[in-house]
Amino acid sequence: MLYEEGHFAAEIFITLAGREAANLTPLDRGAAARPARVTVHAGPVFRLGRARVAPLPQGAQLPEAFRPGALVGTEVIVEAGRAGVDAWRSASHAKARITREDITARHAASELNVDLRIDPGPALRFGALEVPTSSGVRASRLRAIAGLPSGAPFDPEAVEIARQRLVQTGAF
Repeated sequence: MLYEEGHFAAEIFITLAGREAANLTPLDRGAAARPARVTVHAGPVFRLGRARVAPLPQGAQLPEAFRPGALVGTEVIVEAGRAGVDAWRSASHAKARITREDITARHAASELNVDLRIDPGPALRFGALEVPTSSGVRASRLRAIAGLPSGAPFDPEAVEIARQRLVQTGAF
């Protein structure tokens, strides 16, 4: 939760019977039975220093909150990575994925540098729709309902529309 709120320099102290838990040995009897105290110092909220997701297809949009100087939490970083991958998927690169995450905290400046690298993979096209033989619905009818265009560039929106059409039949 601290990282989600941008606290990347938190300090957590645990004491047992008034003694720092890290200094106790396994033979220190009774300390575990005494009062335990956990103290959390959240530390400063970090801002983005370097904010990069690359490569990106032309026209890709990253979240507004993912920019140098903005307050940063882990959700902003996750959203930026997801936006980059989704942009490639929308450009027919169905196998796009993040291949490297370089995230460095500069504690003295309360700054987080983020560099996410994406492998877009190849541009793909829809193949012929395979229909399981166990389906009670004729293969030709399933293909017509799904409406996926064989040979057309991959489009995640077309896949979602096909999914919705098939679910609406009530047979799935």
